Amino acid sequence: MTLKLGQKTTIVISSADLAKEVLQQHDQFFCNRTILESVVAGNEHEFSLPWLPILDANQNLQRKKMQELLADIHNSSLNRDAVDIGKAAFKTSLNLLSNTIFSVDLADPNSATGRELSKLVHSILEVGSWPNLADYFPVLKKVDPQGIRRQMTIY
Repeated sequence: MTLKLGQKTTIVISSADLAKEVLQQHDQFFCNRTILESVVAGNEHEFSLPWLPILDANQNLQRKKMQELLADIHNSSLNRDAVDIGKAAFKTSLNLLSNTIFSVDLADPNSATGRELSKLVHSILEVGSWPNLADYFPVLKKVDPQGIRRQMTIY
């Protein structure tokens, strides 16, 4: 099923079987999704950190961070500790990104900096997930009727 939302055509995938088929067999048709207006946040060239092409070229670092994640989970299982998947995924993702850009791990959930970064990233993800009229009606980009771009610029 397709929906026309403003100037955007949206495809609705309504079953797990169809989602599997689309993601496994037709992913090349869906990989160039539009960058949301809230993510652009103040940059007129529509450049945004989450879409840096350098991330694809950093496979060794990705492998290393995945190995660290698996080691953390393994250690937790040996100690019979619960694993907070959200925190583990956040730590791995942020450390992958920070290592790519700054060559250091920034996510340490036990440090004040790590907790502050966690709050910041969660706030960005929350605001970035809000439905934005400017994504569907480009004429509203300059107006920012819901203040989403303005809020994202703060972060």
